[in-house]
Amino acid sequence: MLAILANIAGFIGAILFACKTAPQVWECWKTKSTNGLSKKMLLMDLGGNIFSFIYIFWLSSITGVWAISNLLNYTVATFFLIVLFVLIRKFRKDKNTQQNDLPGEEG
Repeated sequence: MLAILANIAGFIGAILFACKTAPQVWECWKTKSTNGLSKKMLLMDLGGNIFSFIYIFWLSSITGVWAISNLLNYTVATFFLIVLFVLIRKFRKDKNTQQNDLPGEEG
């Protein structure tokens, strides 16, 4: 029974950790702005996710005990971080384009 509860807690924690970036993705999409997001922080988070995934994958392949909740966690978290990088690129590019198209300025 304790093992079942531990697995349930692990899956809940993994889901919450993996989806922690989803509200930021939604806010950026809704406001069409990525102002205030640190690329350095996102890169460190992305690197941590990738290396943690590799570690868990290798450890699981050696031991034969697959930590599915952790692998799912880092996969989903990495997906949301990649989406944030895409939004940063899109919205900051759009902002630069709009600044270059100011009325009264001839190109």
